[in-house]
Amino acid sequence: RHGGGGSPVCAGQYRHISGCPPVPAGGKEECLMMSNYMRTAVLNALRGTSFSVSQLYLGLFIQPPTAAGGGVEPNDGYYERQAVSLGTPRTEGDAQVAKNSGSFSFPAFSSWGKVTHFGFFDAKTGGNLLLFGELNTAVTVHKGDVLMNYSGMLEAAMR
Repeated sequence: RHGGGGSPVCAGQYRHISGCPPVPAGGKEECLMMSNYMRTAVLNALRGTSFSVSQLYLGLFIQPPTAAGGGVEPNDGYYERQAVSLGTPRTEGDAQVAKNSGSFSFPAFSSWGKVTHFGFFDAKTGGNLLLFGELNTAVTVHKGDVLMNYSGMLEAAMR
């Protein structure tokens, strides 16, 4: 528990909050899912309508979202989505991968319960859910924990 007398919940929890880790034989593919908002934006972009996001934010979920949105983010009065900057996508196998170029942290001022999913948004509060996925490993967050991620450790991947 970082800052609360223990050790931080570190970057290993985020190692592949990407959507596309290698799929083991007989396993299921886990990729980032597009929200309905994002699907519409992509289809409109193919029709010539411009789409851009001025700043990308990462949020966490204790109840998973769906393509229609929803989900439940932690709410301890201090939780807030974190600004994320992704590097230029590159090809890794059959996936396009972009890694974060800065660090960020989510300090918990109360127990959140189990964080199971994450999402990329176009706003710090409210806004639109763009992409979402399930953490490779769910994390039970206690008061005083800090979920941390360092530059290059967050991988957003799509196949």
